[in-house]
Amino acid sequence: FFGPRLEHELGGKHFLGLYFISGVVGALLTLIFNPNSWIIGASGATYGVMMGYTLFWPRDNVYIWGVMPVQVWLMVIFMTAMSLFGAGSAGGDGIAHFAHLGGFLGGLLYIKSLKRSAKIQQTIVRKIDGVAGTLKVDKWRSIPREMLHEVNRNEYDRIMAKLDSAGVAQLSESEKAFLDRFSQV
Repeated sequence: FFGPRLEHELGGKHFLGLYFISGVVGALLTLIFNPNSWIIGASGATYGVMMGYTLFWPRDNVYIWGVMPVQVWLMVIFMTAMSLFGAGSAGGDGIAHFAHLGGFLGGLLYIKSLKRSAKIQQTIVRKIDGVAGTLKVDKWRSIPREMLHEVNRNEYDRIMAKLDSAGVAQLSESEKAFLDRFSQV
């Protein structure tokens, strides 16, 4: 249920990263808190996928037994509480509760790191675009106006006045192309 939509959102590489990191964190948590137990399966990894899904679409409904709608975020809270209760209870019930908790933790950390890295990349792109835009405007301003034909000089003056009053974002693509063409000379 959770996998296809999440894989589509993240891409195959990041989906596998989420899956494996969640599984590893689940196994590590089990080794730390319950070192004498054996774990078999991929429930930590699947819990990580569930957490990833929840971080993107928390209000989606999941139908328990096909009839009872429960929002995904509420289901994760309930399953976390069950795993905490199971991990804290005495005696072994054969369920890898720490793997489940670790899967949730691994999924949370992986998605948060992806989102953080995406924000950093967006900031870098904005800064590069800002520098490139400044360089372009400087290049446009250095066009030798007196060497332009009268018709082009009038168009240059009109576009530069628009640039000064409204900014680069308000220039049309043809106006930018006009300035780029003459800044090459």
